[in-house]
Order: sequence, then C-alpha cells, then structure tokens
Amino acid sequence: MKRLKITMFLLILFLTACSSVPVRDGLYDFGAFLVDGRRMDLSQIIESVGEINTETRFKSENGEIIRHENHGTGLVLPGNLVFTAAHVVMVNKFTQNVFTPIGIATVVISDQRVDSESFLVEPDGNRIPLTPLLISSADDVAILSMPFQTEKIRVFPYGLGNSDDLRIGNMVYVVGRPMNQEANVREGIVSGLKGNALTREIYENPDNLFMFTSGLVSGDSGSPIIAMRDGKYEIVGIAQGVISTESQFGWGIRINRVKELMRSLKMHSAKRHS
Repeated sequence: MKRLKITMFLLILFLTACSSVPVRDGLYDFGAFLVDGRRMDLSQIIESVGEINTETRFKSENGEIIRHENHGTGLVLPGNLVFTAAHVVMVNKFTQNVFTPIGIATVVISDQRVDSESFLVEPDGNRIPLTPLLISSADDVAILSMPFQTEKIRVFPYGLGNSDDLRIGNMVYVVGRPMNQEANVREGIVSGLKGNALTREIYENPDNLFMFTSGLVSGDSGSPIIAMRDGKYEIVGIAQGVISTESQFGWGIRINRVKELMRSLKMHSAKRHS
C-alpha cells in the first residue's frame, strides 16, 4: 500500500511537471523560455535602432526664428525605411514647462511652424537626412526613408508580428534610447489590449493601442516593442507614451495599424507611378 502511494505521488508529480513544460503553440509567449540564443539575439535588435533628431524652426510674435530640437528612437527596416512615432518628427508647437505656485504649467512659446528637418544619428554622430513618406498624426506613426542604407545601423533582422494575437501577460521587450543615451533593453508584460481612459483623451483611436508594464522616458518614443512567438522575436508595436514619468505603465501603437499604413503607402506609390 505504501509503495502504491509513493508511485501515485511520483506519477502526479511527473504529470504536473509535464503540464508546465513550455510548448510551441503558435502563440505569443509568456516568457523567454523558448528563445534559442544561438538564433535569436537581442543585440541585433539593439543594432537596428538609432536616435532620430528633428530640428524645427518656429517664428515668434516679433518675427524672430526659434529653433527647437526633438529626440526619439527609430527602427531601420529593409528598403531604407525607418519607423518611428509621428510626434518625434512632427512638432507643431514650441512649448515650455513653467513652474507655478499651483504646479507645472505648459506655455506655448510659438505655434508658427516654419519648417523642420529630421535625421537618423549614427553611433559616431554622423547624421543621415530622412525624408517623410507618411506621417499620420491621428495614428502617431511616421514612415521615413533614407537616401542610402547605412552600414553603421543594421536592418531589423526579424519579422513584423500580428498584434491581434497579443494576450494579457505576454512578455515584451522595449528597445529604445532613453534620455538619448545608448540603446537599452527593458522587459515587461502586456497589461491591457486597448488604451485606457487617459489615452482616450489624447488619442483618436485607442483601439490601435495596447498597454504594457515597461516604463518609458524621454527619447523612447518610436522604440520597437518586441514579443516572442514560439521563441522567435517579432515586432508587435511602436512605443508611444507613458501615463506619467513615475509610472511603469506605457502604451504602444499596434504594429497591425502600422502595416495597414504601409499597405496604403505602397498602393498610393503604385498609383502614382502607373
């Protein structure tokens, strides 16, 4: 009888262990346990992101030209393309935060935008001019082109994912350039499949967003959000914003919306050349 109980206990223990073994199910993973480090390498993603620097000129009330610089992160893709958030390359107002007795107030210095230039900054500081192909302020997505393929920032080596397949708890990485420093990788999980009440106030279509628990800081806008499907890296979004600077909850733009904009851009380009 005692031997039977021991056998049953070991059998239950074995079955429990087997049920917890990660399996390849075609879905996004809840951890990095299926990642084969020999084929999947985060450092290759780090090498495919670069700083985007946008210089915008505004005209003040007295006619003086004011220069404003904006920084973010861009992802280099095949075809000399660069993805980022639209607000990284399109600044319509020059504002400054002012401390007041009741808190911080944002003051508009000028809303008379003259022109702007955007650059992809290589690791050695060399700047490659970027040409906007599509800027959707409503979606906060920008697709830009480079005049040539730089050898100092590699092309993103993995695939574009399907953000409709994301589930609460899926593990994600944000690969960005926080505070305009060297590229940095942070991990988190998908915490919401749509935007929250705050994003609904500032974003036209919160259904194109998802929430994740990896805090974003200045310079992270436009960073790729990476998930793992059966251990393979895929980009599932573009980092857009954070609830507050103290918060660990950020949100990203679903990659499916970006792919829709890419298809629209290709169709428009094909009609123009037909």
